[in-house]
Amino acid sequence: QQICHCRPVSWALAIPCSPNWFSSNVLDACEGLIAFATKNSISLLCSHQRVLVGNLQGHSNRVNAIAFLHRYCAHPFTPLLESHKLHQFVLCSASVDKTVRVWDGTHLTTLHKHKQHKSEISCIDAMCTHTDSDITATVVSGDAEGIIVRFVLNVSGALVNGQEHVIF
Repeated sequence: QQICHCRPVSWALAIPCSPNWFSSNVLDACEGLIAFATKNSISLLCSHQRVLVGNLQGHSNRVNAIAFLHRYCAHPFTPLLESHKLHQFVLCSASVDKTVRVWDGTHLTTLHKHKQHKSEISCIDAMCTHTDSDITATVVSGDAEGIIVRFVLNVSGALVNGQEHVIF
């Protein structure tokens, strides 16, 4: 199920100010879906229909960084992914509340959450990795004390054994 149908459009939309706009990591886009942090939640907009399609709530403090896991990075494995959660719009977020969340942007639910950081998280990124038989998502976050936390999710959105919250 697509929540935002692809068709190229050029338009401008004024959205309310957010206390998060001081950061360059609070806005990302994927296949026509725009995500932006609005204090302690994340709003999802369809750029093609110019409508709000959802709001991800769960952080208890300001969201500092977001990043989509771009699903087309696993293009050779699209048939394998169609029934799995990583085929959906997956979004990662990091917050002042010291939590990282991985969201299913299609169903507006949390796939994974951790609180391994001991200070405010300032950055996050995610990428797909594929082998001959598997696809995983690696999520990396960094905090104000310089601690980096990495974890790996499988195509079902669960932690890969042996890859639970590796801290650097």
